[in-house]
Amino acid sequence: MQSTGPYIPTLEEITQLRQICVPLTTSDAKHTEHQDFSALNLILAAATVIGLGEQTHGTSEFFQMKHRLLNFLVTKMGFRLIAIKANMGTCQAINEYIHQGTGKLKSLMKKFYCGSSQEVFDVIEWMRKYNQTATVTQKIHFAGFDFQEPALTRLAIEKCFSSIGDNSAINLIENIFTNYNTIKKIVESQILSEDQLTDIQHSSQYQQLLINIDLLEKHIKQFESKLDQDQFRWIKQHVKLLRQSAVYLLDFDMRHHAMMENIQWLQSQYPNAKTILWAHNFHLQKHDEQLGLGQLLAQSLGEKYCTIGFATYAGTYSAYSKNKKQPHDVKIPKPTPDSLEANLHRLEMPIVLVSFKDHTKIPLFLQQPIPVHVLTTIAETHSFRPQKVTLAYDAIIFIAHTSAAKQMRPKPANMIQFASNETTKKSR
Repeated sequence: MQSTGPYIPTLEEITQLRQICVPLTTSDAKHTEHQDFSALNLILAAATVIGLGEQTHGTSEFFQMKHRLLNFLVTKMGFRLIAIKANMGTCQAINEYIHQGTGKLKSLMKKFYCGSSQEVFDVIEWMRKYNQTATVTQKIHFAGFDFQEPALTRLAIEKCFSSIGDNSAINLIENIFTNYNTIKKIVESQILSEDQLTDIQHSSQYQQLLINIDLLEKHIKQFESKLDQDQFRWIKQHVKLLRQSAVYLLDFDMRHHAMMENIQWLQSQYPNAKTILWAHNFHLQKHDEQLGLGQLLAQSLGEKYCTIGFATYAGTYSAYSKNKKQPHDVKIPKPTPDSLEANLHRLEMPIVLVSFKDHTKIPLFLQQPIPVHVLTTIAETHSFRPQKVTLAYDAIIFIAHTSAAKQMRPKPANMIQFASNETTKKSR
């Protein structure tokens, strides 16, 4: 397999690849039969935590296939906690909607970064409908495990203080966000500039930010007797999210460790609940040059953590372009001939589950680093990274042709800058 140029597998190797593939019937979420998922019983047999990835944040067929998978994992394999890479406070409100029907889902999803699409709306409505007839032990719980978008965390904290009639913390919270926003602007300007970074960590503004968060933590302790245990645990966790946001301003590498801590905290709130995680492939993969959430989960859980990646060859997805303020349909760049996507496309199977359970059957070319498309919130013209996919995932669901998710509303303009910063941070 040594070559001076890109390696293109032979027809014999593609035939060997076909032996570890199982055709799937459809990605249509309305299809509730599960016979085509029978191979997952073996792949996921030992799993208590399953990561469901996605190659983009705006692909309709990915979301619809996840809908089908959630139905299968909940009704056939007993999974009960569904956690998405989104703000904890927003997802807490959506969880209340799923259980009690409080609020209006479309309104709640206006604050829902990474999933404000009709397809995700349909998934959440399915959860609510399922819970209406489920027993107490069968009910689904929905949660977020990310700390970003601290303004949403602020809303959750202020809602709790308001419920107990405490207005004394408002000024403290205001000071926290004044310092936070000032430091955030400095950091963003330095990321975009070629100037040498200043020492923000030891600045009086940053130190005051941390001091004020300490004061907020001390402040809430006096209300423990006024809150039920669940409320008190949640408000403590929301303040912890503020601290994570503050630390992340200066330490991009801590993000995955923080998300891991949040997942562990959620599992302590729902003990023994088998968990489904929903995020980008990038976050959930078990193996990569950069330590990430998936690697931390694999180190902690061993065989109890399984992850399924998603990939596509052609079509469109919903994303931003740098010159547009709203997400729009973007054409997927044609994969290179040596890429994972191009070789899966050679199978001529519209939708397929590629299982890496039996390593003795995996073609040698797939056990080597192979270019894989990485598509984010910003439209990409060419973004491939070499990856050992057989180590990164237990399986991949490949959908040859896909279409853009149906966006329910424009995302806020500041999300464009946020997404641009995310791309910058991943390259650092």
